[in-house]
Amino acid sequence: MSLGQVLRLRVRYFSDGVVLGSRNYVNGVFEEFRGRFGERRRTGARPLRGVAALGHLMTLRDLRVDAVG
Repeated sequence: MSLGQVLRLRVRYFSDGVVLGSRNYVNGVFEEFRGRFGERRRTGARPLRGVAALGHLMTLRDLRVDAVG
């Protein structure tokens, strides 16, 4: 699949993932809003599931159900 096709399948990350970007960017946003997350959570960045080609993109929320489609 091309990068464009993969991103079209990942529209849910743009709407439900809260933040999408590099690991450093997502962790920076996480630290800024640290009080909104549980005490046990250590980092904010979560990889996009099922797309190895986009391994450099991270999201703040780990979307598990219907991430592709």
